[in-house]
Amino acid sequence: MVQLGEGFVWQWSMTTEEFEKFPNKQMITNHMRDGEMIKVRAVAKDKPAPDAVNVKAHLEDAYLCLLRDIA
Repeated sequence: MVQLGEGFVWQWSMTTEEFEKFPNKQMITNHMRDGEMIKVRAVAKDKPAPDAVNVKAHLEDAYLCLLRDIA
């Protein structure tokens, strides 16, 4: 099932101000402070931010892709 999320999981960092203004918070599956930045993990069909990189999907990511009709 994990393979359903492959290619749809993205990770990147943003400032607190960028996070507060981010328009699509519903796509964010996890966020964590990393010094002055916030590390964000999200599921989306398209690259959600210019510096977002595709990362390996976890079971939870695949499940969220199914729920959100992404996979």
